[in-house]
Amino acid sequence: MIEFNNKNMKRTFCNNFIEFYQAVKKCYEKDKILLFRGHCNLTYELTPSLFRNDNLRKESKYYHKIMIDYPEEFGKKDHLSNLVKLQHFGLPTRLLDFSKNMLVALYFACRDGHDVDGDVIVVKTSINKMKHHNSDTVLCLASLPLLNENDKNEILKFCKNTRDKTLDKKTYDTNISIHHLYHEIRSEYPTFDFEIVPQDLLTFQFVACNQDNKRIKAQDGCFAIFGLDKDLSKKELEKCVECHLIIPAKAKIDILKELDYLGINEKSIYPGLENSMLYLVSKKNNPNNIF
Repeated sequence: MIEFNNKNMKRTFCNNFIEFYQAVKKCYEKDKILLFRGHCNLTYELTPSLFRNDNLRKESKYYHKIMIDYPEEFGKKDHLSNLVKLQHFGLPTRLLDFSKNMLVALYFACRDGHDVDGDVIVVKTSINKMKHHNSDTVLCLASLPLLNENDKNEILKFCKNTRDKTLDKKTYDTNISIHHLYHEIRSEYPTFDFEIVPQDLLTFQFVACNQDNKRIKAQDGCFAIFGLDKDLSKKELEKCVECHLIIPAKAKIDILKELDYLGINEKSIYPGLENSMLYLVSKKNNPNNIF
């Protein structure tokens, strides 16, 4: 296990499971929680898929198109649950997946890209910084995808100029874009108060979403939801990064085998009949097959 300090960011090379476990153990702190995210390529950025490849411009279009085409799947007025489901099916969203289970993140860092080094990003935050599914702040952020690009740009500009103020009833009555945001929030939560803190719309929040999805439950998943200011959200999130645990490409296969012994594999990560059958058949044909 080799450690490097670069620009105040600790990087530790972990060549096997034991080294990885020892590195994580050093990160624990009383009254703090650790969250983990695995990247199969250490060059990947800590950014939701929505903010890559010009996807942001199409956010509202994607969202409404899916809602219209699949009303049986998205009939419930629960903006965050809808976002989680869209994320589950691969649509670009402002959510960034994390896991409370270090082994899950290690699996994702090793699963692909066996010719490049992987990365497990360890994030440390206070327990009270983890918002619940029904948090007012989370509801505001989860309502943003329903707004068109012009509304989001107007609210972004407004919030940047009024960080020390509150978006209240007067703002609602005079700013059409803020009016549209309140409309979407109240479509889910009709008794929502008029007051919103501008800073809350700009930056990210950690959120422990409902465990009503088999995959989220299996992966012990939670999310960071980005606000209107991508750069600020990313900057604030990176402040929470405790360290990067680098997984050398040559170590990935052996670590995957060790994880398989611990019950962390394709079957457990992606629960369901199809994946279970594929896993069992592959193991029957080749007991050493980790996929």
